[in-house]
Amino acid sequence: MDDINPDMSSEQTPHFLWDTKILLEEPNGWGLLIQSGSVAITNLTEGKQYRLLWQGDWSTGKKATPVLRIVEKGKQTEIIALKQLEVSVIKGGHYSLTFGSDDREGELVLAK
Repeated sequence: MDDINPDMSSEQTPHFLWDTKILLEEPNGWGLLIQSGSVAITNLTEGKQYRLLWQGDWSTGKKATPVLRIVEKGKQTEIIALKQLEVSVIKGGHYSLTFGSDDREGELVLAK
């Protein structure tokens, strides 16, 4: 996989994109937990959680050992070792996290 384009975001609306697009500021059942070196996007009703983890903090730049964990009720946890995760600040003071595996790219945009 080539380097991920940190300007990948075509919009600044807070969202998470991997196998589906989740709008994060809509009344849709999805919640967000932000911690140093990780962020979790969770829907208790659906019994599903996406969790991005990396070494380090929220400073801009490429992050070491990024992982995406997908937990879904009734299924085995999927752990994806990502090839890259980069934090950048985009227009409007939002964070943009671009990340990817060998065959897929994802993005998280959220208010700073």
